[in-house]
Amino acid sequence: MTSQRRLRPGWLAIVMLILLSCNLGKNTAATPINEQGPLYTAAALTVEAAYTQTAAQSAPISTPTVTSAPEGTNQSKERCNQIKFISDVTIPDGTRMTPGNEFIKTWQLQNSGSCAWKSGYALIFDHGDQMDGNQEVQFTSGEVRPGESVEISVRLTAPDDEGTYQGHWKLRSDTGEIFGLGDEAETAFWVEIRVTTMGTGDPNEGVLLVSGSMEFGSVVATGDFDEGIFAPEYENGDISLNPTSKKLEPKNGALLYLWGASPPTFSDCTQAALSSSTISVSTNLVGKYICYRTNLGRPGMLYITQYNGSTFVFDFVTWKKP
Repeated sequence: MTSQRRLRPGWLAIVMLILLSCNLGKNTAATPINEQGPLYTAAALTVEAAYTQTAAQSAPISTPTVTSAPEGTNQSKERCNQIKFISDVTIPDGTRMTPGNEFIKTWQLQNSGSCAWKSGYALIFDHGDQMDGNQEVQFTSGEVRPGESVEISVRLTAPDDEGTYQGHWKLRSDTGEIFGLGDEAETAFWVEIRVTTMGTGDPNEGVLLVSGSMEFGSVVATGDFDEGIFAPEYENGDISLNPTSKKLEPKNGALLYLWGASPPTFSDCTQAALSSSTISVSTNLVGKYICYRTNLGRPGMLYITQYNGSTFVFDFVTWKKP
């Protein structure tokens, strides 16, 4: 009788487990994300979106920074060199000049800085129309302390062509610093003239000065028709206007004559019956011409444009030759 070997149930179970484990090892290899099912993909994207949103909410936000000065803080700095404009002593803006006319421009300026202006300081041309003026002019041989004012002048010549001309000027310190007006001490002060041939009278005689409106204030004022200087109590003036007496009075040997409403010529004013008599100033004088002879012997005329009780405004022409 032939004998047959049979596997016992226990061993059969062990073999089956070994085979099954090998098969399972082959079937459980990782599958790439892009080959996985739509449910996994949707879930992964949801998680990623949630993470991104959370990160964005927790990230710092960059915003512009606004810097403001603390309350009560004065940011302006005291400057060593700075100017405050006070007035045009001569040649107000818009003054009319004839071609080639020589004149002196004078400004009254205040030292609004903390340093004194000494002899090393100078008036300098900055930009615009120089009008034959010097590039620099020393304006003091002493000292102009902070808070004090000084009159600064420069001699100029009107250009030959008609038109409006403006020259801008500044100051320069003894250390070479250039400065002007304003909080930053950067703004220049200027002279402005209008060159015209109007009022030349006899062209062969030429004109010394044709001025725009000049105002006499509420105090006794004096006018010099040779230099175009109008200031209170000016010693070398040709006329004075007293607001109390309302009289226009010749000074220092100057002479006047009320001509009338029509403009006089050069010959008219040289032949007029000039005298040292005063002329009453009223609104009736507006629109009238006055012939004069200056204390230097030059003839001229003025035209009254305005009078309001305290201010006397006029244009004037002074000829070169007597």
